[in-house]
Amino acid sequence: HSSANNESMVDLLPDNVEAIQTFLRDKGWIGPTSTVSSLAPAGEGNMNRTLRATLDNAADGSPFTLILKQSVPFVAKYPQIAAPQNRLDVEAAFYEITAASADVQRYMPRMLHYDNETNIMCLEDLGDGADMTAGYSRTGDDKLDSFNVDHRETLMKWLASLHSVDLDTSGKRDAFTNMEMRKLNATHIFDLPLSKDNGIDLDGSTSGLQNV
Repeated sequence: HSSANNESMVDLLPDNVEAIQTFLRDKGWIGPTSTVSSLAPAGEGNMNRTLRATLDNAADGSPFTLILKQSVPFVAKYPQIAAPQNRLDVEAAFYEITAASADVQRYMPRMLHYDNETNIMCLEDLGDGADMTAGYSRTGDDKLDSFNVDHRETLMKWLASLHSVDLDTSGKRDAFTNMEMRKLNATHIFDLPLSKDNGIDLDGSTSGLQNV
């Protein structure tokens, strides 16, 4: 699949270094002498293309690495599933609003740039990290033992700060309606798993669920 609808579009793919470097320079996101030495996946992702761009010759003040993210008209990990391409507009609005709250921003990457024509976002790189999947495990090596009381308290305080962000004052409440993505999620959470002959191994997640 390709997200390119015309010659001005650029596909955020690991082997597309030259085109992405030209795009970043043309947008002024990196300096004219900065070069993209490599593009590699920035962790696991489902919905969007997400790459870590490593820069050389970044003496002009650009970060050494950047996170680039692009929404395409399908689910990046499952190209057979169509998805609204403007979904990154909502994410950009989220970053814009939360940037105004120091308590929220301190635990998040900063959005450095966003181009809604190519649906490409540029984020601050916080380095390698892990997701919270282990938090769902009660036993075994995957159990999140390191998630101690201090971590939980920090998370709760961050969530409280996030929920105190005033959407009405921001003027961006309508940006979060996000109805097309809500419909897509509802289909794949509530409809498809309960449809007959859907090809999904429900017992793989919960024993006995297939018979239900």
